[in-house]
Amino acid sequence: MPSVMNVPSSLSALLQPRTVAIYGASATPGKLGHSVLVNLRRCGFDGLVIPVHPQAAEIDGLPCRASLADEAASHPGQAVDCAFLAVPAAAVPAALADCERAGVRSVIIGSSGYAELGDETGRQRQAFVTAWARRTGIRVLGPNTNGILSVPVRLSLGYNAAHAELPPVGAVSVVSHSGALFDVVARRIVDLGCGLSHFVPVGNEADIQLNEVLAWLVDDPHTRVIGLVIEGLGDGEGFRRLCVDARARGKFVVALKLGRGARAAHATQAHSSRLAGAARAYDALFASAGVASVDTIEALAGACALLAGCAAASPPGECPALTDPRWVAVTTSGAGGALVADMMATRGLALAGGDDGRWPLPVEERLQALPTSAPIVSPIDTGSLGDWSLLEPTWTALEDEGFFGPTIAFAHRPASTAMSEALLQALAGRRLRCRAPVVLLVPGGWDEALEQRCRAQGIMVFHDTVSCFDSLAAFAACVAGEDAAAVRPAAVHGGVATARAGRVLTELDSARLLAASGVPMVQSCPVGSLQEALSAARGIGFPVVLKALAEGVAHKHDLGLVQVGIADEAGLARSMEAMGLQLARHGLDPKDTPWIVQPMLRAPLELLLGLTREPALGRFLVVGLGGLLAEEVDAVEVFPVDEPGARIARRLAGSAVARMVAKTSGAAAPAVLLAVQEVVERLRMFALDHPQVESVDLNPLLAGPGLCVAVDALVVMRHDAPAALPQPLVTDGADPLVLHPAPAAVAGAHHPRSER
Repeated sequence: MPSVMNVPSSLSALLQPRTVAIYGASATPGKLGHSVLVNLRRCGFDGLVIPVHPQAAEIDGLPCRASLADEAASHPGQAVDCAFLAVPAAAVPAALADCERAGVRSVIIGSSGYAELGDETGRQRQAFVTAWARRTGIRVLGPNTNGILSVPVRLSLGYNAAHAELPPVGAVSVVSHSGALFDVVARRIVDLGCGLSHFVPVGNEADIQLNEVLAWLVDDPHTRVIGLVIEGLGDGEGFRRLCVDARARGKFVVALKLGRGARAAHATQAHSSRLAGAARAYDALFASAGVASVDTIEALAGACALLAGCAAASPPGECPALTDPRWVAVTTSGAGGALVADMMATRGLALAGGDDGRWPLPVEERLQALPTSAPIVSPIDTGSLGDWSLLEPTWTALEDEGFFGPTIAFAHRPASTAMSEALLQALAGRRLRCRAPVVLLVPGGWDEALEQRCRAQGIMVFHDTVSCFDSLAAFAACVAGEDAAAVRPAAVHGGVATARAGRVLTELDSARLLAASGVPMVQSCPVGSLQEALSAARGIGFPVVLKALAEGVAHKHDLGLVQVGIADEAGLARSMEAMGLQLARHGLDPKDTPWIVQPMLRAPLELLLGLTREPALGRFLVVGLGGLLAEEVDAVEVFPVDEPGARIARRLAGSAVARMVAKTSGAAAPAVLLAVQEVVERLRMFALDHPQVESVDLNPLLAGPGLCVAVDALVVMRHDAPAALPQPLVTDGADPLVLHPAPAAVAGAHHPRSER
């Protein structure tokens, strides 16, 4: 695969071709090759079109070629930019060989019968295509794709029903793993009064990946909004960088993730990995990258259309909705107003006006002067206006006080044409003055001619309530989201020594590795006998905790290898004996098992902090309720490890974790939350400094007034990389390993690495 930096030039032959060849072109209606050729010509492509067929002399009035290679030999210098292979999978290798000899620059494979079959034959066919593309350097889209659309060059190269008609040119481009959704998405976007720039179904991604097309669109001057239909990503970290770049260029990205059902399908050693799961990882990735996530095709189309309206604002980028997210709402009934308020509240959308519906005093004074039958509150009920022509002076009063944000109107089927006309004119005037989106929701439908006039005025018409407000929520997530910061490249931590390779580290080794990065760990004293355990306990002070660190055991508690609250020396002896028997039951020798003694600490709140790697997406931090309830109570936050620490801290401040800190720590809650945020940041830096670490559990992390410390740790290394451990922290065999429990945030010290 070429680097992303080279993608714009490498895909131009595919998405902006001047010469197109169609293998399998046919004069027989119903055949794919006939549909591809007819669609291409019907939509006005003005480049050279070459049908390729082994027997036909001409098709659809165009001279046909039996071989592109022969044509290239007889007409040197006439290179083909793109070839569409509308032939069965079995005939693709011969067509590819002809393309290679002819010097074709890009290929679209429209046939199925590859890896999507799930059998060995399909996998071998796809492997052949991948190897061919890498060997020749010719870019391949597909296989198992129905073709592309590039409206600026009037290219409709495919056999989907939507390829038969070229939509209006616009600012929205869509990349999809599904070509079958092309018709639905494209038609819905056009129905909302918006145009398209490109539609690229990537199919099986034997060569060209979704990220590569995304990179091309980020660079494309015609594209201002990018819609994505995603089955799965092959490079989540690269995806995030591209979306951050898009945001920096003033472009918006909206994603529909398919197949969200399995949240944690893979077995894993770490709690954090099971708690995150693919669905949460995608949500965290999208949020970090400034990508709005939707659940339906309708919401994808609606959000893209709304964002295109903002992107088209004049001057560019000065759409008021980008700086003022408050929606001005107008309804034609009190019930409609209640519905609008409820739907917006459940989606976190900001409604103009106060929580009680009252307007700021200057606006209220202006509105009180209007001859209305009742006070004008938010949402604005046109029934209270008595005369719908009063909408204009109502909105003028709002605009004079700075309410230029987006507008939603909820309307019933009108009682008269005059009422409809008054509302339409008021909405059109608002759209013209404010340049922000204006949305009309008419669940019962309006007169079709009126709806067409609305669309002509840039007013988007929705018939489905849920889709409408889901679109508004995705729109708001894009325009109001924080700017994503540049991704910091992973660093290599200094001062570490390579130790034995092993997937699951012991708690002691895990604690040493984490403590070297400043993660606060409980005091731990390694012991090898009862006498050493008694000596360590006397030094620590009872009560204590005893743990047996059996090799390969990730969760000691499950095997009875942890005893807490040991009150005296006799209790310590009994616990060591009982745990020795437990080790023997599991085939482990107590004499060969390391033990540790720790102080018994208590805090009002137990949290889990972790690190997990989601295949293809990258690594993520997990923060949630911990202890024995870690997997029983579903209250976690997930963040990509390369998300800026300041943004993670802000999100944690509004999370369930912060609310639990407030409930359990009283007046000390701000300091405790700051300490938790600091530990999260240290774990984030540890993850960036140690790319060979697969997952981490700090469970529990005890948090309370004056205390923020992890009392158990699990680090899992990648199979293909050795563990990197710090040099031993003990000076001789008699000294205990002491890891200080208070992070800098609790002690009031500054932690300089948190600024990195």
